[in-house]
Amino acid sequence: MATLKDIANACNLNISTVSRALADKSSVNPKTKELILSTASKLNYVPNFSAKALAGGKTKTIGLLTTSVNNNYRASQINFIERELNERGYSLIIGIGDFNCEKELGCIETFCQRSVDGIIMVGPFSNSFNDRLPSLKRKLTMPTVIIQANALCSFATNITMDDDYGISLAITHLKELGHSKIGYISETKFSNKRLLAFKRIMNELKIPINEDYISIGNGPFEIGGYDAMCALIEKNTLPTAIFSSCDNVALGVMKALHDYKIKIPEEISIVGYDSIKESAYFTPSLTTVAQPAKELTMIAVPKLIKQIEDDEGPEERIYVYPNLIERCSTSTPPTVI
Repeated sequence: MATLKDIANACNLNISTVSRALADKSSVNPKTKELILSTASKLNYVPNFSAKALAGGKTKTIGLLTTSVNNNYRASQINFIERELNERGYSLIIGIGDFNCEKELGCIETFCQRSVDGIIMVGPFSNSFNDRLPSLKRKLTMPTVIIQANALCSFATNITMDDDYGISLAITHLKELGHSKIGYISETKFSNKRLLAFKRIMNELKIPINEDYISIGNGPFEIGGYDAMCALIEKNTLPTAIFSSCDNVALGVMKALHDYKIKIPEEISIVGYDSIKESAYFTPSLTTVAQPAKELTMIAVPKLIKQIEDDEGPEERIYVYPNLIERCSTSTPPTVI
């Protein structure tokens, strides 16, 4: 593997000049810089980012902590983030926490060991990790942007999707259709933040909350949604509408209803949350609260890069507002339940 010394010898220059050229310093003559870059390319030179970090330079690497890449919405969001960072010359290391606090903390430790220039955390996270976020300030000395965490961190830019607003759109839509028997379905690993918001909104809209209409299934995403809906059906007291904590859970809900030959939306209406691209192709297509994954990315990445390259401080909280996409999974409630 070629070294700085190899490039310096090939160009008949000293190592410090080569180092400054590869760091794109303006103090190097443009023609000299062009010669050095051309020689480095011919020798297949690969920068030693660890050494660069030890020397106080930038590694041009960002660490991204997320819960999972199995969720289609999250995979889409990570894709947007990677693309935006790549266009700015940064690469990405992904750590998957899997709603496990020790794994989440382990990912942060790895990012610190790799001397990343900045960190993006994409929630939701485990409840324990949310509780410990404020205390990570001493460890996270690099610029940090946090998306969708329950805890507000003074050392990071906090970008928050207004779930109350989004859930209000969903429940108001169902109320306007004539629904008063509205249930909630989620799965065990999913944050209870949306359930709490669901109950708040139901109270604000003066819609009675029936605990029998709330079901939390075992297993992730679709499996949890399927189990929770089956459990609800077997109680023989169905609501006329279901709000699902996310679209992937809603897919499991819809499969359970299909297996029990319960028609959507004629017998029960379904609303999801996230607006994954597949939701338009569900049968029937899913009414959902759309979280703008691309918009979140277009805020998060520039904010992080500004902190890294221009030494800008973090912003306490930035709110992003979702919108409702009405499709074929919701209608007026049946006359008889």
